[in-house]
Amino acid sequence: MLKPSTNKALLLALLLAGCQTMPTPEPVQSEPQKSAPVPSAETPAPDSTGAVTGPSATPAAPLPYQANDPALSVETQASFDEAVAAMKKGQHDTALAKFAAVRAQSSRYLPAYLNTALILRQQNKPKAALEMVESGLAVRAGDARALSLKGLLLREQGELQQAKASYLLAISSAPNYAPAHRNLSVLADVYLDEPALALRHMEQYAQLTPEDKDVENWLIELRRRVQASQPAEASP
Repeated sequence: MLKPSTNKALLLALLLAGCQTMPTPEPVQSEPQKSAPVPSAETPAPDSTGAVTGPSATPAAPLPYQANDPALSVETQASFDEAVAAMKKGQHDTALAKFAAVRAQSSRYLPAYLNTALILRQQNKPKAALEMVESGLAVRAGDARALSLKGLLLREQGELQQAKASYLLAISSAPNYAPAHRNLSVLADVYLDEPALALRHMEQYAQLTPEDKDVENWLIELRRRVQASQPAEASP
């Protein structure tokens, strides 16, 4: 929960300050024999002035993950690639139809579920998006990518404790999956006012992604807040 205006300004400066509309999601892409990446972070809604009220990374920026997605046939891979291309162009009806075909041909190929959920989210259909993620989890139980996206969708629907639980499940499933640590940290700091939890997971995120220098100031502020919340030691 952001209280001081300086903290709010700091978090805005870190990431997507001034965003006034929901960004177009980047597709979850695919390589043969490799896992697809997945959306990674919280996307706070703008306030009445149009300013983003909390930190965010690109909501669906591709990030690498373990190679555990099933290989697709040549024909199905071509359909998936066409769906991704259509999604990038904003041709959502075409993309949805092609992702549905991929799911029919390879029901355990999770990126087809996640991309469909991202499009539904972009179309302001949060319930349908969440149902699609749940369908993906039904065939790939415990997948950290799906659990992280589920947490994001729950957070956007105001289900903060359920979002927290989903992020914790993602981390339990894949402790080195950096986006889930970042998502949980954002949720804990901005929405739950749990700076100690936020600090713990942002420190883990920083360890897993040392190339991301944007979080350094955020860590400084979180450490200051955690220290300020500690009871003062009695004078001798």
